[in-house]
Amino acid sequence: EIGAGGGFGQMVKLVPGREYSVSFRARTADPYLKEERIDLWSMAASEYTLIDRKEQLQSVRGKNVIGLFKPGPLESRSDEPTLAAMTGKALQLLSEGPNGFFLMVEGSQVDRAKHANDRKYFFQQMESFDEAVKVVLEYARTRPDVLVVVTGNHETGGMSLDGKPGNWEIKYSTREHTGIDVPLWAKGPRSGLFRNITGIID
Repeated sequence: EIGAGGGFGQMVKLVPGREYSVSFRARTADPYLKEERIDLWSMAASEYTLIDRKEQLQSVRGKNVIGLFKPGPLESRSDEPTLAAMTGKALQLLSEGPNGFFLMVEGSQVDRAKHANDRKYFFQQMESFDEAVKVVLEYARTRPDVLVVVTGNHETGGMSLDGKPGNWEIKYSTREHTGIDVPLWAKGPRSGLFRNITGIID
C-alpha cells in the first residue's frame, strides 16, 4: 500500500471539548481548533514507512509507505515533491509486488482552480498532471500488461474559448460543477471496453 500527497492535517482523530492546535513541522494548521488530537500518524508507524520531506521520497523503500508533505493540499511549491515524482516512486514500489497493482493518481487542485475561475493556477495544475501522465505512459510502454485510464470525475467552471485563432479569450460560466462531458482516454489491454461510454454521473 502506497500513499503520497498532502493532507497531514487530516491524520488526526478529534475529540470535542479539548483545546489543541494541529501543527506540522512547526507550522500551525488551525490555531482555533478546540479539540484534542489523537495522533494517527504515529499510530501508523507500526505498519507503514512514514516520510514527510521531499528529499526522503527518492530513497524510501518498503511494501507499505505513506508520504504526507503538508497539512493541506500540495501546491507545486519548491519544497514539495511533484505529482510526477510521487507517481514514479509509487510505480517503482508497487512493481516489486508479485500480484499486480491498482494505482490512482489525482490532480486534485485542478478542480480547486476551476472553482476559483483561476486560469493561471488551472494551467499550472494541468501541466503538473500531464507530467504525471507522461511518467505512467513511459512505464506502460515496456509493460504490455498495464492498462492506463485517464479521465475526470466532472467538469467545473463551464470554461470555454471565445474569439478567434491568435486572439482567444478564456471565459467561465459558473464557479460550480457542470454537466459538460469529460474526456476519457484508455491505453493497454482491454482498453477497447472504454469506447462509447456515456451517461456517467459524478
